[in-house]
Amino acid sequence: MIFDRAYSIFLEKHLDESSGLRKERLLRGLGFGEHLFLKDGWWPAIGSFDYLHPEFMVRDFREGYRFLDFAYLRPPHMLDIEVDGFTPHNMDRRQFSDERDRQNFLVMDGWKVFRFSVDKLKERPRESQMQLQQILGILYNEKGILDSLLSPQELILIEHAGRYGDTFTPSQVAEWLGVSVRQARTHLYNLVGKGHIAPSSGTKRIRTYTLSRKPLGE
Repeated sequence: MIFDRAYSIFLEKHLDESSGLRKERLLRGLGFGEHLFLKDGWWPAIGSFDYLHPEFMVRDFREGYRFLDFAYLRPPHMLDIEVDGFTPHNMDRRQFSDERDRQNFLVMDGWKVFRFSVDKLKERPRESQMQLQQILGILYNEKGILDSLLSPQELILIEHAGRYGDTFTPSQVAEWLGVSVRQARTHLYNLVGKGHIAPSSGTKRIRTYTLSRKPLGE
């Protein structure tokens, strides 16, 4: 199923199931960051909106209510997924402290809180997709996802590659990781096999690589 159709069904389902303040928020539509997270983060990585609840209402530690951007409610875990834009001038000191208290109390209530930035979703969506797969693979011990999880060094390699630009060489990777070129080539070979990167030049001996443009879910 393509994203637009799945997204429409997803919102209709939660509108039908919601009421009160939550329904009002859903009727206004998800914000830019939340929609971007679903389209360029969650959907390519997971391929399903099962267990995911937008604008999820929880009781506040001050006996009021708050809304989570997304709740992933799949036993035995409760995940709060927040999508943050960079708006340093829109929060005063009281709001800054209140936001930290909010997260602390969620954790004490048994929630696992994960945050994704709008900038990273726009500029390096593949890193966010991989993080999501890492999170669910580890928490739910899913073999299909676990088989494709990246080692710490592979994650560092992908992050550097995303910041560097179009192509990168084994020598650059060796410098990023602090390993030999031969060890760097081993990591590169593994990442090609997992579909995260692709050869860019060279045939018998690959000289440069590039990040794969194919979404993880395909």
